[in-house]
Amino acid sequence: MMRTGLVFLFLGFVFSSLRAQSGPAVVDSTAFLTELESFMTSGKQEVMIETFNAFAAVYSSAQLAAADKENVRLLLAGMRQRRLAASPYFKAYLQATTQAAAAGGTSFQPWHAVLLQMFNDTDNYRANNFLSFLEFSVDFFTNQSLRFLPNAVSWKINSLQYSWRYQQQPVLQVAATDLIAFRREDSIRVKATAGAFLPVSGTWKGKG
Repeated sequence: MMRTGLVFLFLGFVFSSLRAQSGPAVVDSTAFLTELESFMTSGKQEVMIETFNAFAAVYSSAQLAAADKENVRLLLAGMRQRRLAASPYFKAYLQATTQAAAAGGTSFQPWHAVLLQMFNDTDNYRANNFLSFLEFSVDFFTNQSLRFLPNAVSWKINSLQYSWRYQQQPVLQVAATDLIAFRREDSIRVKATAGAFLPVSGTWKGKG
């Protein structure tokens, strides 16, 4: 019963925070984070506490612009509306958002725009695909991995020349890169290639 109460309290706070008036929503960030913390950490799991704390540090900093923070709150509200669980969905979203913001530059906005398109595409939306893209995003923004498997062959790029688009699924377009396969201390490299990576299916469509 306590868990259900926290869910609806958090959802109600997010929607009330975003209620449109004559301009951008004015949000009490402290209250927002307090409600989110209650929702994320009610189970007292260490990984959830660490995930929230890392996100809160980024959210409270200048790493995200005001418009970015509003888009974050909108997506959180939508996730609660669809009754997505704190783990794995909220955990993956907060982790991905934290890493995307930490990547700096213009990394966050185009990525999050594609994420919103994916979430709002009711014809193609699947919760498992949404989760797969979030988990991919954590690894990609952490070490540029296209696929990271601790006990198997992983793939990564070594270029920052990439862009995002949405075509019924997220697409990572890479202009020029070396494509690196690695496992523990062994690696192979495909030099000077370019292509498109589909994170949900794990498909690389390259040339060169």
